[in-house]
Amino acid sequence: MELLFGISIWVTGLFVMLLLSSWVLGPLEQRAKRGQYRMQFSLGDWICLILMIQLWAAIVHSFIAIVGRDGGGALIMDVYGWALTVILWLGVVQRLSAAGIRKAWHRAGALVVVYPLNVLGAIIAPSLLVAVVFSPLGAPEIRAILFPACAACLALILGAVVASAYFVKKIVAALDVELVDQEVVDLSPISGEDSQCDETADPEYG
Repeated sequence: MELLFGISIWVTGLFVMLLLSSWVLGPLEQRAKRGQYRMQFSLGDWICLILMIQLWAAIVHSFIAIVGRDGGGALIMDVYGWALTVILWLGVVQRLSAAGIRKAWHRAGALVVVYPLNVLGAIIAPSLLVAVVFSPLGAPEIRAILFPACAACLALILGAVVASAYFVKKIVAALDVELVDQEVVDLSPISGEDSQCDETADPEYG
């Protein structure tokens, strides 16, 4: 019975996180679907990939150092994490390119923070929710440590995911401004130099 209850809590947490992530990433995904831009890579994108790989390696080796045992697990986790990082990086670059996002700091924020945060949040938050619900049922010494730690991590993840929505809105707002500016340029009248050339070429002006 407790197992089914735990699974239902985990599924509920996953569903909530997916809804939250779709709300955060929805504006960018809609722009990417409507966009007609081809996939492009910038120098900043490659720097972000190196940073993401280094962050994953730092997390893995810090965890191994705390546990105190390796047994080849570090190498396996490194390779697994690097593969997932490259797949995530390629997917995000494709979405950003399709949406027409060109500013370096917008792409860097989406690559390093927004998308990884929402993906990892959807993976980690459901398990933290299960721990928060079941930790009060454990021994007092476990409850005193596990419950506040898991609750704090869960609140931190939820707060960071919600805060990332603000950054996404800024990106979309900047895209709207760029589109308006581009339309103004496309519809602007002929410049004075071009008009002078046209008048010179006209026989009426000798």
